Amino acid sequence: MALRIALGLPKWTPNIMLMKIAGQEVLSEKIKRLAAQFFIRQLSNGTQSPIYDQICKPSIKLIKKDEVLIANLFADLGTSTDHIIAFPDTLFSRNNFCEIHLSDFSFQNKAHPVFLIKDLFEEAVSKEFYDNHIIATDASKSHSFTSIAGISNLQSFVYRIHPINSIFTAEALAICQALG
Repeated sequence: MALRIALGLPKWTPNIMLMKIAGQEVLSEKIKRLAAQFFIRQLSNGTQSPIYDQICKPSIKLIKKDEVLIANLFADLGTSTDHIIAFPDTLFSRNNFCEIHLSDFSFQNKAHPVFLIKDLFEEAVSKEFYDNHIIATDASKSHSFTSIAGISNLQSFVYRIHPINSIFTAEALAICQALG
């Protein structure tokens, strides 16, 4: 999800498109055409569509001078601000929370031996996050490779992606893959 947000892509962007952006996949013309059709269909009919019933109201604050100018413009066009379609619902307008812990727990200390990290991780999960969806991701970069890895209760993975990608892109892609 982080990569989708960072790139301004909708939450339903297929993983193959994210892999293409990351330089991991080469898309055929057929896949490109199908992806374009998919995006157009989702934008026009899906929950991200501006014509979809939105709970939120536009909250644009204008200074009086601009408010008058816009009101005059709409009057000249024979319409009003009531006919403006609100922006689609975004991740930030919902009450879904994602917590990221970078160094809050003892198992995140790489100085500990592997067996201790595993035990500390299991202890932290059982005490702190018994009713949450847990993912753990990592990324590394060298001159010739950029690698990502992740584990969740649904899957585990290790990939190499194109070395042109930054460590930040790799971290975001690892998070997306773990959530996807």
